[in-house]
Amino acid sequence: MGFQGSKAEAALLLSIAVAINLTFIYGMATKPVIAYHVTTPLDYNGTIDFDSEYLYVNLEARNVGLSPAGVDLVVKLYNFTLVGSEGSELTKGEGSTELRVALDEPIRPSGHENYNITLDSAGDATYLVLIFSIESKPRLDPITGLHDSFAIFKPERPTALLLKNIDGNMYMRVRRR
Repeated sequence: MGFQGSKAEAALLLSIAVAINLTFIYGMATKPVIAYHVTTPLDYNGTIDFDSEYLYVNLEARNVGLSPAGVDLVVKLYNFTLVGSEGSELTKGEGSTELRVALDEPIRPSGHENYNITLDSAGDATYLVLIFSIESKPRLDPITGLHDSFAIFKPERPTALLLKNIDGNMYMRVRRR
């Protein structure tokens, strides 16, 4: 075989190795960086009476990277009842509920997404817990979907809410148990 062991074979293998390394470096340099956190009008040590009002929570995700990021917003709820949210999928588990918000479009570079939910307490519990996270949603396009393989997720505090029962259906937001 004339091609085996030739300079052409070495050049071809070298060009393939260079192409793979350049693709990797390009993906690392232009990766999306997703920063996310939870906001609510309830301050630390603030109280809420679920008999008279609901808890409003804003989930915020920002892309501070250089390429679009396909992500889902995921919220785990313990002892909470979801009162209001649109375009989300609920999965009930043993003792918890998972809320998944599939974003229609990837978050653009320097872009942000906000999603509001309304919560109520689910009976008489000692603690109410909300945990917010982001999950990568891979895209089928191999060229533009490459970036999601290198995505970095940067949680900013707070990414969770902890409310402690102080009396009846009255809860206080606390930092730790």
